Amino acid sequence: MGATTRALLDTLDRTPALVVGPTFDILVWNPVAARLMGDLEARPAHERNLLWQVFCCPVASAARNRPLQDTVGADLVAGLRAYHADRPDDAVLAALVAGMSEQSPVFRRHWHLGRAAPPGQTEPGRETTLLHAAS
Repeated sequence: MGATTRALLDTLDRTPALVVGPTFDILVWNPVAARLMGDLEARPAHERNLLWQVFCCPVASAARNRPLQDTVGADLVAGLRAYHADRPDDAVLAALVAGMSEQSPVFRRHWHLGRAAPPGQTEPGRETTLLHAAS
């Protein structure tokens, strides 16, 4: 990640901020996001992904955070499906979908709905609350 992006993230000292790739891999984050999501640097690469965070992380996938899976999660899956539409033969993308489908029945349900839309287009301006493990 470039120095300008890193500097921008660092100025957001009261707001969690992430930069993600097209399959929602978390590429870089600021200290506030690290406090919210835990030590991302120490996690295996597959856990540094917003899909994994929403559908498989024990904190986010806890029953009390189920609305997160049905709002933000549905939006992420629709975004992944839109990205996938242009890359039907992408083996890495297919493996991500297969792995997420195996690990999370909620992800699998959203994937099979067939919704495709750019991330953030389904409910612009929606606020989301994550009930953190420390709360």
